Amino acid sequence: MRPDNLRKKERLSEKAFKKAEERKKKGYFEGAALAFLEAAKLLPEDKYPEHVAACFNNAGNAFRRAQKYIQAEDYLQRALTIREKIFGKEHPDTAKTIDNLGCVYCNKGDFDKAEEYHHRALTIRKKTLENNHPDIAKSLNNLGSLYADKGELDDAYKYFQLAKDSIENYPLEINNLDTKIITKNHHNAQEEINRLELEKLEIQAALYQSKKLDYLGQMATMMAHNINQPIAVIRMATSGALSDVNDNLFDPTTELKPLLEKIHNQTERLSQIMNNFRLFARGDRTVLSAVNLNAVIEDIYQLLFAAQYQLDKIGLQKDLIASPIAHANELAIQEMLISLLSNARAAVKDKPVKQVCIRTWQQEGQVGFAVEDNGEGITKENLPKLFTPFLSSKNEGMGLGLYFCREIAKDLGGSIEYYPAPLGGAGFKITLPVQQENPDGSPI
Repeated sequence: MRPDNLRKKERLSEKAFKKAEERKKKGYFEGAALAFLEAAKLLPEDKYPEHVAACFNNAGNAFRRAQKYIQAEDYLQRALTIREKIFGKEHPDTAKTIDNLGCVYCNKGDFDKAEEYHHRALTIRKKTLENNHPDIAKSLNNLGSLYADKGELDDAYKYFQLAKDSIENYPLEINNLDTKIITKNHHNAQEEINRLELEKLEIQAALYQSKKLDYLGQMATMMAHNINQPIAVIRMATSGALSDVNDNLFDPTTELKPLLEKIHNQTERLSQIMNNFRLFARGDRTVLSAVNLNAVIEDIYQLLFAAQYQLDKIGLQKDLIASPIAHANELAIQEMLISLLSNARAAVKDKPVKQVCIRTWQQEGQVGFAVEDNGEGITKENLPKLFTPFLSSKNEGMGLGLYFCREIAKDLGGSIEYYPAPLGGAGFKITLPVQQENPDGSPI
């Protein structure tokens, strides 16, 4: 090509490039992309590789802004090939195209690939640019946007914060638009996190109320059976005595006191059942004190589960150590026990031989209990989401029990974990802080 002809093409290419920039400023992105490509075609790639690569890079970006993602990826990959050839794989211009490709993949919803390209660009920029360079801030901002699109707001905020810190610490003034975008993204991420935290608290409150009603419903059902027993005893004793009185067979001197004692004992039992129910429904779950886990287990089992387990022919094994004392809240522990023993009962209901085991244990600084069954256990697909709300393998129920066991345990400074039970089914281990003692042996 003759020099004068080449200079003419250079001028035409420069003119096309300026036209592309003008169209981009006006928001006419597809037209801008075509003008960048026109600028690239006017000059041979072998003699002007940097110019052609810049045109392809800008065209790809403009196609992305026009939501033409196939064309955007094509021209950015072509730009990347040229830049890696002339600059190498670790150069700021190469990183620029890699970062742009990350934005394309993010727009397409290919988040894994987008994450790979953005991190790749950030690594190159950190190696080749000075600390807090504006391009590093752009990479951090792009990663923040990616995680925001993925719904991972904690990571999004972290990268927006890093981007904001970077531009604030850079000694030279960077593009005012970039500064505004980064600052706005950081602010929006913080606002969204605050909103979601409030929403989470509201949802937790609603779920807790729902679960509490569920617990109360379970207790009411089981209590109905338990209440019927003392009522039946009272009915049989009084009707028998009345029949004897009518037939002049009742001897007040020998039979009245035992009869009244039997009635009194059964009414005391009814009173205890109702008092426990009232305490459970209204009791304060925020006060922590010394709680004997064995005593709570015995009380809840006898009050709510003994009759049901006997009716369902469930064998309960108790493996209880001597005096496991937790620093906890008795009513909160009752809620966890109700949930775990109810789940265990449901898990074994179709087994020919039904077995449930409850254990207590203590190690240095920790104490707790575990409930195991010989049901089917937890499927592999359900394991990752085991303690999330609304996961339930039962036809009835809302799947909130394990979620709230986790929340309750966390509030008490403890934890819950799943393990395959020796019986063959599911095992759930509750860990709680042990009650500390003063030198005289009294609770702290």
